[in-house]
Amino acid sequence: RHPELINNMVQEMKEKAEMLYTNQMWEDAAVAYEEFAQKANWLANLISQCVEPYYSASYDDRNNISYSILKSYIPYENAANKYKEERNIAYLMIGQCYKKIGDIPNAVAYLYQALDLLSVDQEIYWYKAARLLSELVGFDPNYL
Repeated sequence: RHPELINNMVQEMKEKAEMLYTNQMWEDAAVAYEEFAQKANWLANLISQCVEPYYSASYDDRNNISYSILKSYIPYENAANKYKEERNIAYLMIGQCYKKIGDIPNAVAYLYQALDLLSVDQEIYWYKAARLLSELVGFDPNYL
């Protein structure tokens, strides 16, 4: 498939999941977000592979690469990171869906995974995942 078509397909999967969530179709939304997360992760890994020769090079070889060459690969890294961030948010959304239908083990598993993958600059999602997981385990940070 043409890369643009793959990107569009992944974005359509995200939109489908968001629509199901908005319509409170929790089980279907969880499945759709899972499919989206898998495809976003797959696409991130494929795009990251384009930069793999740099990462597998020795320290000395990396230092010998000119910035002009390295600069041309920055968009690959940025795109891969974008898809990974979307995957991480999808795990949060899956956890929320499972919480809403009362499937606590799956809610905990996905929220745990989201927190494991979210970065500190995704503070809004970090806070939301931490709050939801805290609720599920009966922990109130306000009573410390």
